[in-house]
Amino acid sequence: MTPRKPQLADEVVRRLWPAPHPYVTDPVGWINSRLGAQLWSGQEAIARSLVSNRHVAVPSAHGCGKDWLAARLAGWWVETQPDPFVVSTAPTSAQLSGVLWRELSRAHKRAELPGTIT
Repeated sequence: MTPRKPQLADEVVRRLWPAPHPYVTDPVGWINSRLGAQLWSGQEAIARSLVSNRHVAVPSAHGCGKDWLAARLAGWWVETQPDPFVVSTAPTSAQLSGVLWRELSRAHKRAELPGTIT
């Protein structure tokens, strides 16, 4: 039996209802495979919480990798969600551009994500 050729209807269905991204519910897996990075247990808990909770609060501490993780989670979100939107805030614009967006630029380059960061 000869396999049938894809028809226009198949293409329309595929474009209207694309298959979900394989990492849509696995930010830890996305960070591991796309960025080659390993998370420590606290970062994994934060990342997994983001999948099932609309809002996630992270206690503040110095040097625990919050900005690093936030940047990678923003990259995961942009790549895996059908209509992504990311808002970032900080007490000063210098903290955003000097820390968070610098980390996001690194993750963007490493994962070869589409688009540009200005």
